[in-house]
Amino acid sequence: GKMLRLSFICRQPRSKHDGSVPAPYLLKSFRTPRSANQRFDVETWVAMMPHPEKAKTGGEDAIWTSDDNRIIALADGVGGWSLQGVNPADYSRGLMKAVEDVYQTERNSGKDVNLQNLLAKAWLANMRQKVVGSSTACLGALNGSTLSTLNVGDSGFMYMRNSKPLHTSPPQVWAFNSPNQLGTGSGNTPFDGDEKDFEVENGDMIIMATDGLWDNIFENEVVDVINGTPSNANPAELLCRAAFVRSHNERASTPFGQEARRWQAHPSLFEGGKPDDISVIVARYTQ
Repeated sequence: GKMLRLSFICRQPRSKHDGSVPAPYLLKSFRTPRSANQRFDVETWVAMMPHPEKAKTGGEDAIWTSDDNRIIALADGVGGWSLQGVNPADYSRGLMKAVEDVYQTERNSGKDVNLQNLLAKAWLANMRQKVVGSSTACLGALNGSTLSTLNVGDSGFMYMRNSKPLHTSPPQVWAFNSPNQLGTGSGNTPFDGDEKDFEVENGDMIIMATDGLWDNIFENEVVDVINGTPSNANPAELLCRAAFVRSHNERASTPFGQEARRWQAHPSLFEGGKPDDISVIVARYTQ
């Protein structure tokens, strides 16, 4: 599991897996024509594939996309809380529900969405509800022809234009496998998040995911999957499946293994995939 801000917890051993790829726990795709104040049609694909041992409960990631397709958001509950009798999904799901609640009350204001303010209100709502736990958070908001992004922790996104990566968000970690996080006992706030805005062009795409994707699949492989997705397929599902297969390969070279070397972590982590919840949102903006 991921480590708490306050303690150091080792990765669970990789369980023996029979090699079958489960059906995604959540799978959807939808298209939203541009509204009066938006300049783009948005097509969004979502897929979630929990860690096999957490499949019954749906895993510890949470995803929310607004019904107008303007906001995409996800959170990865910090697994270390399970050792303290806390369900790590409580915080990530609570945070995404609070993001939804805040957006629903403010969506008709006619103003641009300020993601730091949106996330801060959601974070405070979780605090008022006394939700114990912590999570990463990654959000995107389309304001006219600008896509704003905000990332706290080691979930993240890749922004693509003309089939090539234009920008990849750097993970925010303070030690190996120990991300910045929002919640109980963490000194991080939504205002510590990395903000980046993009002036959207026709055909631009964003791939947003929890570290279940980024720890197992290299960036060039993500690009290959996106560019190779048939027109009738869900690219988020194809990315989930690729990450799931890699996560159970004990010999594979992975971004997680490279990171383990860089931080001089235990050599047992240097090779092999990292089983985890995998959650992916892909959005494409067209005119």
